[in-house]
Amino acid sequence: MRMSGIFALGRTGMLVNGWRSDRRREARRHTAWAAAVGALGLMPAAVAQQAGSSLGLLAAPALSAAGTMGSIPVFWSLPPRFMSRTALAAGVALINSCANLAGYFAPRFLGGMKESTGSYGLGLFAIAGVELIGVVLIFVFIRKEPSAVAATAPDSGKTDAALS
Repeated sequence: MRMSGIFALGRTGMLVNGWRSDRRREARRHTAWAAAVGALGLMPAAVAQQAGSSLGLLAAPALSAAGTMGSIPVFWSLPPRFMSRTALAAGVALINSCANLAGYFAPRFLGGMKESTGSYGLGLFAIAGVELIGVVLIFVFIRKEPSAVAATAPDSGKTDAALS
């Protein structure tokens, strides 16, 4: 499997997770669990790199790509749920800025870890840790959505506060 195959699994993760999230009308858990799969895919990649396992070095990053890339489209439905229209523009700009900085610094960080330790292992574990922190933050700070059945049911006398 070449790198293009790994990213084909990332594309598949995006499509499948986005489809499931839309179908179930739930974004919070779909974002968090996909990101967790992405992080957990990095850990065996670090171990496989240490062990010199070629199969592990192909399968683990593929799992990571499917999870991480699968969380991205669903993630973008979360900010409008807790930001006002005015704050949303600034929030999206901040999110994009952080993502661009991560895209710039993560490869440099991995290169630095490789030079200082002789292995990518610790760097991959650190990046997985950051992604797992994001999962925890989603569960802690993003409010649970009302169930799809309650959201589409006729007025049952419950308020939005009672549904959350």
